[in-house]
Amino acid sequence: MTEPEQDAGGRGGRAWLRWVGWAVTAGFAVLGLLLLRDRWDEVQASGGLPGVVPFVAAITINALANGVLVQAWREGIAVGGTRVPLGTAARVWSASQLTRLGFAVAPIGARPLMGRRYGISPAVGAVTTLLEVAWLVALSPVLLLVTLPAWAGDAPAWRWAGVVGVVPAAVMVAVVAWPNRVIDLMRRSIEATPLRRLVGATTLAAAGRIRVTRRTSTRWGALYVLNYGLRIAAYLVMLAAVDADLGVHAARAVGAFALGQFVGNLAVVVPGGIGPREGATALVLGPALGGGTALVVVAATRLAELAAELAFFGGSRLTPRRPGRPEGPGSR
Repeated sequence: MTEPEQDAGGRGGRAWLRWVGWAVTAGFAVLGLLLLRDRWDEVQASGGLPGVVPFVAAITINALANGVLVQAWREGIAVGGTRVPLGTAARVWSASQLTRLGFAVAPIGARPLMGRRYGISPAVGAVTTLLEVAWLVALSPVLLLVTLPAWAGDAPAWRWAGVVGVVPAAVMVAVVAWPNRVIDLMRRSIEATPLRRLVGATTLAAAGRIRVTRRTSTRWGALYVLNYGLRIAAYLVMLAAVDADLGVHAARAVGAFALGQFVGNLAVVVPGGIGPREGATALVLGPALGGGTALVVVAATRLAELAAELAFFGGSRLTPRRPGRPEGPGSR
């Protein structure tokens, strides 16, 4: 699903397949622009942007967070035996990320297909994408657990979400301490569920061959935490523009963000978690800011995220189209 071009290594593919891939990518880009327009209308209906400067700052910070995820994925591919130029990784990652607008977990299948023509093993591409999803899904409930006392009093129905954070916290420790055991456990768990059809037998077999050192897993974890921190920073920049008492509400605000991410991750059938995520965040923010102000912040934050994804996608199209460089796989 990249531009119509020759496959890595000089082998020409079927021209019509390349054009179909280009058309699908372009279609998701158009879908993103339509969603961007809808988000803009929602922000205007809620009262307008909190401010142009905070909005531009939030877009910039979210774009930096996208770059962090690209680097984490690129390092994962290197563990699988292929060195990919940063620009190429950005092209593949950003294009696959747009498929999330149609189906939340679509990048798991789309990214390996898109990366294949750049010399990236589809199996390795899928496994590293699964690891990315696992880290991002685990971080939200952990943060919920930490901030639970600040917001659960006004939203007791969501206390269970914070308590659930105990399990992901343990998983995160296990991923760093025993990465290969966790990968094997993930593989076996997927094999026992309908997800095995989405992931595929080849990918599951590849997961059993990838070996990761603790040093590498720790670095990946640090990159995913950095990404999450940048997302929160962008959200707080928007919030600070309308909340003079942000220092007082900071813990609640972070908990609201984490709850929204957690609910959005659960809503895998909803495009990008849109709707449930924003509703959950506004529910926790509302008692402190008022319902109207909370909706403005949530809508503007989502608008900034979407704008950053589209800008990142557009910028990645300007990078050179260079294939990956195979190297001997091994522990890193």
